[in-house]
Amino acid sequence: GMSTVTLTATDVGGNTGTCTARVTIKDVSPPTMMCKNLTIFLDNMGKASLTANQVDNGSTDNCGISSLSLNRTQFNCGDIGGPQNIFLTATDASGNSAMCTSVLTVRDNIVPTAICQNVTVALVNGQATVLGADLAVNSTDNCSVTSYTPIAKTYFAQGVYNLAITVKDWSGNASTCTSVVTVLPNGPSEKPNNGKFNVALYPNPTDGPLNMEFELPESQAFELTVYNLAGKLVTHQKGAGEKGANNVSVQLDNLKPGIYFMELRSEQLKARRRLVLQK
Repeated sequence: GMSTVTLTATDVGGNTGTCTARVTIKDVSPPTMMCKNLTIFLDNMGKASLTANQVDNGSTDNCGISSLSLNRTQFNCGDIGGPQNIFLTATDASGNSAMCTSVLTVRDNIVPTAICQNVTVALVNGQATVLGADLAVNSTDNCSVTSYTPIAKTYFAQGVYNLAITVKDWSGNASTCTSVVTVLPNGPSEKPNNGKFNVALYPNPTDGPLNMEFELPESQAFELTVYNLAGKLVTHQKGAGEKGANNVSVQLDNLKPGIYFMELRSEQLKARRRLVLQK
């Protein structure tokens, strides 16, 4: 602030004189910063918060620190991974400020909740395949379930089987549940085409986008139908095919992960292909 100072001078004869001056006192020294490196853990909702006091490691100022602030205080599942820099800023009463850097690591140590469901499938061409993601699709995690082990399991004989499925999240936290798989002796067969036309389905397995390529001897209408393992129709679409090669995009957005059969029919073509949908 500002102060008034009076100066008095005296000579050898004892004569005196005075004057006054206004002196402005300023603090131009910034705070001395000290940060600590931290590891924080996400909660059940996949969130975590950080305060400036947690990061501060004893920062000081010659006249006292008025405020501490962080460039970021909220964190979520997207922050899991490598360390990141967090900046702590201190400001004193004179407006001087300084900053230090904290190395922050965000971790998730909450295991997923593994929930398995039982399933009944039928042998098709002597085998039946189930997907781990299909059986444990109801599993949950504070971030997200990222893998299912095994990805797929194939059975070659009828019977009742216990299948242990392990689900993991991004951080590698894992839990296991057991699904009872009942394999029945017969089901819809995967029929080849009539040998005259080429039929291709790709990518297979797929996580959503799917194309079917086929050839027709002449222009004609066609129909694509998709069935689940129980033989229930789950989706279908119609189109007008051209003579020669055709490429059709198949919509699977509303289907859950699992194994399906896709059937192509036209006046001169009938083919069935097995489809594995993974999401």
